[in-house]
Amino acid sequence: MLYDSIQKVKKLEGSMRLYPGHGSGSACGKSIGSGNFCTVGTQFTNNYGFKFTNKADFVREVASNLPKPPSYFFYDAGLNQKGATPYDLALKKAHVPLTIEEFEKLRSQYKVVDTRVDIGKKGTIVSI
Repeated sequence: MLYDSIQKVKKLEGSMRLYPGHGSGSACGKSIGSGNFCTVGTQFTNNYGFKFTNKADFVREVASNLPKPPSYFFYDAGLNQKGATPYDLALKKAHVPLTIEEFEKLRSQYKVVDTRVDIGKKGTIVSI
């Protein structure tokens, strides 16, 4: 699919801006450059993937010497395939009060910072 996408991009004008879906240092690709955007022309010059004219050679090169995926990768990939939770449902789940026991369990595993506007009022828990 990536090879096919690149073939479509190759047909665009060299001055056309491209905005990356991943940033420099991302485990999702090799040799991802830095910056918020680039041009098709820049990709033609600098992106090794643009140089391939044969799909099998492209796949072989892109799939070779990949680093081990980060521990969250397969969890995130599963979420991406499943699709996002609707915002209103996620908000309902996020606004469920914790019992003291639930809070203490979470606090023992994570840093907890209360960022509510009313911080400091009676009943507000702040623990770092």
